[in-house]
Amino acid sequence: MDNENPAHAGWRLARENPKLVLLEVAWRWSFGILALLLLGWAVASVLHRVTISDADWVALRSLDLHDTPYTLAKIIILFWQDLLLVLATLLSALALAWMITATWGRAAILRILEGRSNTPAVAGLNLLRVLLFIVTLLAAIFAVEGAVWLSTPSAADPAELNWALYLLIVLIALPLIMIAWGILNWVLSLAPLFAVREQKGAFASLAAAFHSLRCNRKVYWSVSGVYGLYRGAALVALTVMGLLLAVLSQSKIVLGLLLALLLLYFAFADLLYVARLAAYLQIVEGQLPASSCQPPVKD
Repeated sequence: MDNENPAHAGWRLARENPKLVLLEVAWRWSFGILALLLLGWAVASVLHRVTISDADWVALRSLDLHDTPYTLAKIIILFWQDLLLVLATLLSALALAWMITATWGRAAILRILEGRSNTPAVAGLNLLRVLLFIVTLLAAIFAVEGAVWLSTPSAADPAELNWALYLLIVLIALPLIMIAWGILNWVLSLAPLFAVREQKGAFASLAAAFHSLRCNRKVYWSVSGVYGLYRGAALVALTVMGLLLAVLSQSKIVLGLLLALLLLYFAFADLLYVARLAAYLQIVEGQLPASSCQPPVKD
């Protein structure tokens, strides 16, 4: 189909290969289940390590805008070492679980699309995504703490915070950090296509992804925009239906329907991701109108 645009080609490939969608659902939902289990372990571990009074329990359960935050702050101050240990263990376990499931899932999908795989390079790129997330998180913390420091006129009296300056710094810094993370994370998610197709290492694949994006940015943005629009429309539909169900009733049946709608949205989002990945592959393989920028020369 020479005249087929990338968005349509990706959608067609996803529909013609249901196994791709099943694999995407399998690895993402497997990670979701592991994440829930790890989160449950973390909560149980915190409850085992932290001892609080009955009054504090009442304050936490009340969800009062004054008492609940105050109680949480007191618990964090008193047990910050235990909480930090549990949080560090939880994040490390989540990162490892995501790397294993994401590497398996992406390598299996690309093996079907390309007929071969490059698991070490895919694993390396996923490790770079984890490191990017950590750096982004640290940058966000540094931005917030730096905003507090710059907005406090007197170190002797931290209560005199210039809230206008603080909010200005935070509202400028955090969106910029998130935009940078979103772009870099997207390129890292594109790089496995080059790792498998051209059998390159992680860093060489990342460089090839940047080059391809620079050469074919309009096509990439067009594909991303189409599938982003589909996903946004599905999210709006999910929100509207969820609100309607919540207004009609608050029974267990409605709760079950809301959960079913949420799972259906996740499955549709996975379908869209596979279709988008297949569309990107069409661009990489050069089956679409050639770009004015030539692809990198192979060694």
